[in-house]
Amino acid sequence: MSDELQAESPSGVEETAQAESSPVESPDPAPDQSGVAGLGSETAESANIEAEKAGAARIEAEKAEAARIESEKAEAARIEAEKAEAARVESEKAEAARIEAEKAEAARIEAEKAEAARIEAEKAEAARIEAEKAEAARIEAEKAGAARIEAEKAEAARIEAEKAEAARIEAEKAEAARIEAEKAEAARIEAEKAEAARIEAEKAEAARIEAEKAEVARIESEKAESARIEAARVQAAGSSPAKTDTPKLEVAKMEDPMLEEIAPEVHEAGAPAASPQTVAAAAQFPPLEAAPATVERDRKMDLLLDLTLPVAIELGRTNIQIRDILDLRRGSVVEFEKLASEPVDVIVNGKKMAEGEVVVIEKHFGIRITNLIETSERVKSLGK
Repeated sequence: MSDELQAESPSGVEETAQAESSPVESPDPAPDQSGVAGLGSETAESANIEAEKAGAARIEAEKAEAARIESEKAEAARIEAEKAEAARVESEKAEAARIEAEKAEAARIEAEKAEAARIEAEKAEAARIEAEKAEAARIEAEKAGAARIEAEKAEAARIEAEKAEAARIEAEKAEAARIEAEKAEAARIEAEKAEAARIEAEKAEAARIEAEKAEVARIESEKAESARIEAARVQAAGSSPAKTDTPKLEVAKMEDPMLEEIAPEVHEAGAPAASPQTVAAAAQFPPLEAAPATVERDRKMDLLLDLTLPVAIELGRTNIQIRDILDLRRGSVVEFEKLASEPVDVIVNGKKMAEGEVVVIEKHFGIRITNLIETSERVKSLGK
């Protein structure tokens, strides 16, 4: 940089010299000598102005030169400073390189430490993962235990629900039994009423039979009286009963089976019987007509058709000892003798009337009849 300043300085000096010498040059002499006097003052004035301008220019050139020199000095100082700065930078670079080397060494050491720390961290992470696995296993075990407890609670709740359902069913059964008992009581009252009506009907029937017996006794008495009169006539005539032409009179045979049943009772009541030696005349009486049995049976059935009877379904029966009954609890199971495949019994007024299968109609139980007892047997069962 100093070489460049030295190379530039001669040209600058030449320019300054030219600037100083150029204003001092004399103007060309005027060709016209006559105008010298007139122009002398103007020329002198111009020369002075020019001299002043040249002085000013010189001063300015000196100032510029001084400034240039100062600039060159400053530039040289700057170059020296730059060199020093470059040396300092180089030194700093060397120091930085050393520092970088130290840093690299430290970084290497730190990297080794970091690697060791990483290995330790990985070991710690592995240990943490193992611990987490153990904790997860413990949590799963606790969850399994909790699930088992929940399952036991659910099972207990189900058992309680079943017990509640069984209790509800028992309550419904008890209510149904109460209703059945009330129906049975009502049926019993109706049966008593029917029985009372039947007794009244039997009393009326007995009164009718007694009246018929009295009528038969009266007829027998009249027959005996007629026979006695005929015997007296025969005896008065003096004819022998064995030689008389009068035919033997026989008692008319009763066609009514009811009269045949009550005839011995009439004789036992004291009606006079025909003597073996007495021959009674044959008396013709119209046979008594008995009431048709079918009409009587229908009349009795009409009294029963409007009655209501309790109907129950018997699932099965068994015998249980008292100690076993006292041990019954909610959830206890009682086994019946009847098999699951056998039909259930339909009980009407305490008597078995039919057999069937249990069905469900909407929300209610029902029975599908599969086997009926004979009608005569059912009627007899109702009367017992």
